Amino acid sequence: MSVRLGVEKGVSGRLFCAGSSCGSSDKDVCCEKQASCEIFSCPAGWTAMKDVHPETPLLCSNAECQMDADLHTCCAALAKCTTFTCPEHNDPKPDALCSSPACNDEDQELCCSPRPTCLEFGECPAGYAAHADREHRHCASQACGENDLLNCCAELAKCTTFTCPKNNDPKADALCSGPVCKAEDQELCCSPRPTCLEFGECPKGYMAHADHEHRHCASQACGENDLLTCCAELAKCTTFTCPEHNDPKPDVLCSGPACTAEECCSPRPTCVDFGCPKGYAAHADREHRHCANQTCGKNDLLTCCSEVPASATCKSFKCAEPWLAVGEKADMLCKGTKCGDIDIPTCCQKRARCTTLNCPRWHTDAEDKDLKLCASFSCQVTDYPTCCQELANCTSLTCPIGTLNSKERRCKSTVCSAAVDEAYCCIYSTSPPTTSSPPKGTFRTTHSPPKGSSSTTYSPPKRSSRTSTSPPKPNSEESQKSPPEQESQKPFDAPEPCPKKRVRICVSESCPTASVCWQKCESGKMSQRFEKHADAIRGKTSGKCLTVQRNFREGCHPVKMETCAHKPEQQFLMPTKSEWFNPKTNTSIKSLSTDGGEAFTGSNMLTSC
Repeated sequence: MSVRLGVEKGVSGRLFCAGSSCGSSDKDVCCEKQASCEIFSCPAGWTAMKDVHPETPLLCSNAECQMDADLHTCCAALAKCTTFTCPEHNDPKPDALCSSPACNDEDQELCCSPRPTCLEFGECPAGYAAHADREHRHCASQACGENDLLNCCAELAKCTTFTCPKNNDPKADALCSGPVCKAEDQELCCSPRPTCLEFGECPKGYMAHADHEHRHCASQACGENDLLTCCAELAKCTTFTCPEHNDPKPDVLCSGPACTAEECCSPRPTCVDFGCPKGYAAHADREHRHCANQTCGKNDLLTCCSEVPASATCKSFKCAEPWLAVGEKADMLCKGTKCGDIDIPTCCQKRARCTTLNCPRWHTDAEDKDLKLCASFSCQVTDYPTCCQELANCTSLTCPIGTLNSKERRCKSTVCSAAVDEAYCCIYSTSPPTTSSPPKGTFRTTHSPPKGSSSTTYSPPKRSSRTSTSPPKPNSEESQKSPPEQESQKPFDAPEPCPKKRVRICVSESCPTASVCWQKCESGKMSQRFEKHADAIRGKTSGKCLTVQRNFREGCHPVKMETCAHKPEQQFLMPTKSEWFNPKTNTSIKSLSTDGGEAFTGSNMLTSC
């Protein structure tokens, strides 16, 4: 054969080519293909040559691969791990092979065994503690043992190297938590001395120091030697000098190492508790004047009172708005040598407010009626122009075609409005008139007549129950009737009205939205109990003083509870038995009594309105 395309067949001597000479076209007759190394299985310790030289196709020497003939052609021997250098903390594996004919870094796991860390050492023995970086420390061989003790554990430091803080004693033979003692080892190395809370009660004549829970005994157990550390000797009142207007208390032991005036002194009563006789008036600063002894007596008359000249009567006092002079009070004595604001309740009387007057028929309340005043102590018919305004006549409304204005009816306001008043004011020309019914808001009026006159009650004439303003059906019998003439009402022709009905309410403390408010009077309710304190009214619940506000409007007096400060808004005088008066705001508040006529024991309930 001139060209070798494979291997000769075993029987090639008996095969013939197609012509007189063999050529490439006769290869299939004379030759067979060599086997590929891809079907060759490499034994242990060897790897396929195709993995080493993948770019070169490898063929066996015959049509079938043979182990002895083709091993070195198809396979490459693996390198031994003895040629691989293991890193630190790793031991080489004996008789191990790399993954290729030449060892590389990827063969570390095949060739090396990592040594265990100190995490597998177990617990350190007494007196030792594991190193903080024990997970990064390795034992000396493939198993941790006693030889790795100092590598994995550190010997604990002794507490003799630790300095205990103040009020602590060192513990004998104690160890710190690490090889070096730190501040966190205080509890291990030190025993705190007990505080004076464990001293017990101080003996008679002594009291515990205010900061006894922060004071420490001298050793691990409190004893007699710690008396002055834990207790303070009580002071005696003989060492205390009482202030002016106070008398010393004899043989009194104070409650602490320093005495106070409250413990050692008895204040003398002020002139508030002294009643001035007729012809004398209390000094304006009586709450700051003191009697000579623990009880006020006759000898304190000139200290607490001043003689009132005969000329100091209500006749010389001019009442300011909204007060009026009362003729029968002209000869009453004022409280001082000269009449002043304090005498307003004695000499004057308030003008009544328009809210006590009900407006007559065909009238409605004037604007800001709650702020307007009548001419005298009680509202009369003559105060209608001030307190009321006349309703507009229906004749001032333009009615639609087919209807007529009612001459007897009034609109619901001072100005007629088609939207509100047309149905009531405009009647169909062919319909009978309906009974005139006043607009909503007109009701029976009552008022108290002036003193000395008889009480009268006025009621408007009775009306027919029929009030419909809708026209009747045309051509009905009723529609043919002519409208009757109705009586017109002239303004201000009603008799004197009677007084409005009032509800009694009391000052109460601790309200949901304020310190004080007005609520329904309840006998026995502690938050409605007050007491006279000097010239102020003090609540029994809060201990604060009633303070009148300046933004006065008709209704209940606006008040609130504030710390007692002797200011004018807290000053209440008592010209009569049942009324307290504040001259700063011209406000009077009445005290509520029981059915027997006596005030509640030790306290009062305040009422207004």
